[in-house]
Amino acid sequence: LQTCITYEENQKLLGTLQKVLVERGSKRGEGFYMGRSEGGRTVNLQGTPDILGRIVTVKIVRAGKNSLTGKIEKETLT
Repeated sequence: LQTCITYEENQKLLGTLQKVLVERGSKRGEGFYMGRSEGGRTVNLQGTPDILGRIVTVKIVRAGKNSLTGKIEKETLT
């Protein structure tokens, strides 16, 4: 039941811009990173190592049951 609720909530974020703190490399492989949105949701994105530890603005392009996938729009803080 909770998985369904989370999936529905994630779907509502599709197409929105979210600020994400990039925390670490992703399990998806080289060039992929994982971060957290201001709301605490896991966001996976592609980028370069220089985004680690930075806040970036991403557009949410995919919403799954457990996480979101975003595309970097701009780096907001260094």
